[in-house]
Amino acid sequence: MTTYQCANLSSVIRTAWFFLGRTHPSLSRVFFTIVLPLSLLPPVMLYYAGTYQGDIFMPGLAARNWLGIGLIFLVAELATVLAMAHVIRWIAAINGFAADRSHAALLAVAAPIPLWLSSLGLFVPNIFFNVALCCLALGLACIVIYHGVAVLLKVRDDTQAASIAYGIMGVGLIAWALLLIIVIPGG
Repeated sequence: MTTYQCANLSSVIRTAWFFLGRTHPSLSRVFFTIVLPLSLLPPVMLYYAGTYQGDIFMPGLAARNWLGIGLIFLVAELATVLAMAHVIRWIAAINGFAADRSHAALLAVAAPIPLWLSSLGLFVPNIFFNVALCCLALGLACIVIYHGVAVLLKVRDDTQAASIAYGIMGVGLIAWALLLIIVIPGG
């Protein structure tokens, strides 16, 4: 990607955050139109890929209880989104910024969207493809967080925005790793 393309992508993301922040959508509407439908993707895709392609990924994987794993994963995802809204407010406060509840919730909802969508890659039964897709989605989630911090929390200084974003990303990575523990087969 060229410097111009990166700058253009940043501009598009910040503009989207600006308009989203100004519309003040209700959190219940955001939950039912974004969080619930998109958070259903990974459990459904885990069930599909685990049940029908599990042995392609790893011998014996198809024998796991993918319905149960999917349900636990869904509950954990929803809890994580709710918790991340509080974490975002806390990290912003530590850095001297007041994050309003709705903006923190919007950031907590938007950050995992690339990860939720990357679960569609499980239609392709190739572990390397899926790992690469997850890495790309994780990178996009980090970009979304950084620009969301700058626009929604009104952090004008890039260093401060990066500091807050890194804190959010760190907690988000820990949460993501804990979610993956649900899926990774035990010995």
